[in-house]
Amino acid sequence: AAGAFGDEALRFTRAYSGASDTITALPVLTGGCFAPTPCPADLLGVARRAKMRSELVIARSAQQFLAKLAPDFRFDGVSDIPDWNEASARDKEVWGYGADKPTAMAVSERALGWIDEHPGERFLLWNFHFDVHNWAQLDEGYVSELAAERGIVRDPADKIWRYQAAAA
Repeated sequence: AAGAFGDEALRFTRAYSGASDTITALPVLTGGCFAPTPCPADLLGVARRAKMRSELVIARSAQQFLAKLAPDFRFDGVSDIPDWNEASARDKEVWGYGADKPTAMAVSERALGWIDEHPGERFLLWNFHFDVHNWAQLDEGYVSELAAERGIVRDPADKIWRYQAAAA
């Protein structure tokens, strides 16, 4: 099912951002406008006008961050994936950054499950992968394992290897 979906899906292979921060970049990435509010060609607006369902699959800390700072970035449905142990982190503020549990595989698996649950529907499905954003907070063992699998050399003097492993 995923292969057939990929054959018929739209792909944006040359999307560029005008900024490095999420809040400034979203209008550019989703609508091509350099404005703080959604543009007329914004993907969410296009989907709504076409009566297409929209779904966001995202790490919980990133969802909380976006809900507060970008309330217009709303989907019909949201699947938020826990990215920190809430029970053991009662005193830890995790908002946008600080989460230490990886979510890349869970986001992908949930998105594929969502596609399977909606056969024959036209939709906008956004997978918001956050591991590349909170690379510095991710569990050391997990990032080391990723680096080893991908042939990335761990350099304790330079933490860029952690980013490279999370991005890979």
